[in-house]
This record gives sequence, C-alpha cells and structure tokens, in this order.
Amino acid sequence: MTDFVGLIIAGSDARWLSLATRLLQAEASAVCLVGDSPVAHHVAARCGVSCVSDFDLRQWLIDCEHPAVVAIEEDVLLPSLSARALANRALEANDVVVAAHPENVRGLKPGQVLSAALELDPVGKPHKLAAAGVPRIRLIAILNDSFLDAAFSDPNSATAPIFGVDRSTNRSLLLLPEMPSSKGSGDLRAMSWEIGRAVLRGGSIGNRIRQAGAAIAGLFRKRPEIHVVKNTDRFSVTYVLDELVVAGGTQSVIQLVNELILLGVDARIAARFVDPAIYRWMPLLTRPMVYESLDTMGETLPPCDVAVATMWTTAATVADLKFAGTAKAAAYFVQDYEAWFYDKGDERRDLVRSSYARIPNRIVKSQWLADKLKRHAADSTQIALGLDLDLFSSGLEQPREKSVIAMARPGTERRGFGALVQVLEQIHERFPDTKITLFGSGELNTRKLPFPCVNEGIVEDQQHLAQLYGSHRVFIDTSRFQGFGRCALEAMACGCACVLSDQGGVNAYAKHGGNSLLANPDDIFALVDHVDTLLTEDETAQRLSAAAMQTAQQFDLRTEAEATLAYFKGL
Repeated sequence: MTDFVGLIIAGSDARWLSLATRLLQAEASAVCLVGDSPVAHHVAARCGVSCVSDFDLRQWLIDCEHPAVVAIEEDVLLPSLSARALANRALEANDVVVAAHPENVRGLKPGQVLSAALELDPVGKPHKLAAAGVPRIRLIAILNDSFLDAAFSDPNSATAPIFGVDRSTNRSLLLLPEMPSSKGSGDLRAMSWEIGRAVLRGGSIGNRIRQAGAAIAGLFRKRPEIHVVKNTDRFSVTYVLDELVVAGGTQSVIQLVNELILLGVDARIAARFVDPAIYRWMPLLTRPMVYESLDTMGETLPPCDVAVATMWTTAATVADLKFAGTAKAAAYFVQDYEAWFYDKGDERRDLVRSSYARIPNRIVKSQWLADKLKRHAADSTQIALGLDLDLFSSGLEQPREKSVIAMARPGTERRGFGALVQVLEQIHERFPDTKITLFGSGELNTRKLPFPCVNEGIVEDQQHLAQLYGSHRVFIDTSRFQGFGRCALEAMACGCACVLSDQGGVNAYAKHGGNSLLANPDDIFALVDHVDTLLTEDETAQRLSAAAMQTAQQFDLRTEAEATLAYFKGL
C-alpha cells in the first residue's frame, strides 16, 4: 500500500460504498467513510474501515498526515460540508484526486486533473479513462447509479465497469470493456449443443421451457471482451460452476464470493451457462466469466491462486487448471452427496465418487457429508455454512398465528415432496384454518394438492423470503437427505419453530428437543405429531424458536468467508 488515505463520501447505496471501499483498500494506507448513516456504518464495519462524521473528518485527516483520495457519490450533502466543496478544496491543494459522478466532473474546476483525465463519447457515457501527463494521479474511478445498475443487474452490459490496479504506474483505473464482434457459426453450433443438453436435463415441460428461454437469452447476449488490469498483490480465487442458476448451491457460492471480495480477495466466478434470473435474485460484486464449455475454459481463464470446483461436473476442469499452471492450487467445495442424486445403476454415481480423488483439498459443510466422503478414502475440512444474518433475522414474536411454511420441490425426489403432501394433508384435516405456504418450485401450480395453500413459487427476492419465514409459526422440511440444509437454518434465524428430517447434514445445527423437532422422513405419523405439537403448544413453540435463533447466530457469513480464506491461503 502507498502512503495516502482514501476518503469516501457516503451515500445511501451500499453497493457503491462497498465497491469504492474495495478499490481504495487496494492502494491506500488508510480508508475512511465520511457519513453518519446506518448504511455507512454497516459497510464500514463489514469492510473493516473507519467511519466518521464530517465534523470529525478534519481531525481524522490530521491524525493520518497523508495526502487524500476522495470518492464522491453524486451531490451527496453532509450537514456541514458538501461533497462539491470538499472536492474543490482537494483540487486546490493539488494532492487529491476526486472520483465523482460524471456530471459533477464538469463543475469541478474545468481544465484541472479530472477534466484532463476524462473523455466522453457523443452520448455522454465515459468510454475511455486516461491519466497521461498527470503524475500526481493516484486513483480515478467514476461511479454512479447507471453504472452500478448495469454492473449488478447485467454484468455483461457494455457499460459494466471493471476495476483493477495498474502496478506499473501505481494507478487504479476503472475500465469499460469494448464489445467484440458477433460470435462465429462454429461457436453458435457449440452453444446450441450446450443449450440442447441443458433443456434435456430440465425435467418437466415447464422447467425445460424455462431452461430453454434462459439459455437462448444467454446465447444472444453480448459478451464483452475482458481485459483486466490486475493488482498482482491481491490473493485470487476463481469458483468454477457448470451453471450459474437460481439454486441453493449457487447461493452459497455467490455469497462466499461477495464476502471474499469484501475481505480484499480478487474473487471471481467462471461458468458455462448463466441464467439471467440470477441478476434479479441477489447482488453480485463480480462479473461472471462465461464460457461455451468447461473444456474450453482453461484456454483463456485468467491465472489465479486457487481454483475451486463446486460440483462433480467441474472437478476435472479444476484439476486440469491446476495441472496446466493456471491455478496454483485446487480445492473442491463439496456441497452435497451428489452420488445419491442418481438412481442405483446409473454410471454417474461412480463418476461422482471418482471425482473426489481428483482434488485432494475438499471443503464440506457438515460432519454427515465428511463421513460420506470418508467412505471413499476422501478426507475433508469442515467449514460451517454462513448466513447473511442482517437479512435473515427474527420476525414476529412467537407464538405466531397457526401457519406452516415449507420448501416444496416436486421434481426433486430427494426433497421428500410426497411425504410433505401427506403431512400437510393431515395437518389441514386437524386444523382447517391453518395457513399453509409453499415455495421453491415453478411446478407447484401444475400439481393438484389435497389442501389449500399459498404458492409462492421460486422466491428470487431474498428479503421477501425472510419476511415469509418471519411471519409463519412452523417450518417443515421432509428431505430424505441434504448436505447441510440452508432453508431450515434460514427459517431458524427468522424465528420459525422447525420440524425437520433427521437425515443428512441438518444435524450440524438441528438438535431434537433443543432447537427443533426431528423425525425420520418416512415416519409420517411422527412428523404430523411434531407439527401438531408446535401449533397447539405455545410454550414449546416459543422455546424452540428462541433456541433456534440463538443457534443461527453461530453461522455467520463473514466467519465462513474468513475461515475459507484462511484455508485457501494454507494450500
């Protein structure tokens, strides 16, 4: 790090603040958020930087005794000091470079540092950033809502920013990629084949149609040619996925990547296929790198310190990246016992099991999964899954109204949909006024169920999902097995009293009679009896809810990311 400090004038957008903080942390000896809003304090705490009010800023600068770099979001006004006034003072001092909204640049001393460094195309969009002839420039970054929206809603957009550090000139730059020409027919044929495979794996007609639509949309999306100016000092991790789609395993990867980025890691995602729905699902602090196939990924994937396999279909690719020297080390993020995804006699069972031997460094989320891998002479390291506990937190106080919520996946046999229907049918007979809410699948509206229910389908809005958990009394999961069971832990964090299967990785956090009620997924009578107990015994529901929320606090996303980073650096 060089001998200057970075100041960020805090606005209301946590995404902007996180990006600006990361960019400054790569270069500055100290970073400070200037603001007093809850958003500013939250981002400062997560990024590990100072947060002061504008009244305390002068003393903070005196204590640092270094030149400053100021990042400003539009016309953010503070009680006693405006962003524009601070920028003008900075330029007059000739030791500060200001990163501001493009429209504000023209109002900051025309002809000075920023106007010399910025060039605009005819429609006013920044198309080139240069710093030639301005030796005092340490950092240039242009951040505004339109660029942020492009970056987070569609990372393949022509205006999606790429952040990096040019070590040869000691400058940090924000680069805008140029769009390449259309793909050739050979690539079209390859992509068409991959789309066909994706559709055939879609299962039901509804899923196949959805998969086909998403795949075709991905085929015709423009993909910028990425040239990243990279800070070689940053530790780099690339997670490799077959398909970046709305699913629990994908969520675990995205959340980890985001949190690693906030820890200063150059973390990325590489995938063969990206479902556009993910950009509506949750924020991404990186741009996914999309490849026509896993086989061609190794040809152009940027070098990294660690490449991470996330499913058995990616293990061979990651092992090859390590062998070719693209990755210095390889790791295998084993999220479930995928051999049981397939019927007995299916050759893919053996392919899953053989994949464990390809990569010796394996991470699992539960002791149950570690034991399964141990049967195949595959040792592993257990790192507990983490939740965004700012999002998933307690809702209404217990006892809540009689209501039951469950994740229902009729197209996935291991999720125990048949048992769930039997349980809820009997609960409806006993308690006709009990509200039943199902979520997790687009197929539910095609099923004729023996009880009335609210069908939420696939819930892409995580805030809405947290609200659903927080308003229901009982959560039920009848899965035959899970590598960990994210939904049940989310429900616990939101104060649900839970009835869960006693099979699989849920035992990493679920304790029968302590914070939940457990039963064999084939024991319908016991499952019904447990739900009955929680609907009728207020004291029991309250006790288990309180214990569940306390348990969930042990599974923090930041803790998971820190443990994962420590593991990677030890490889």
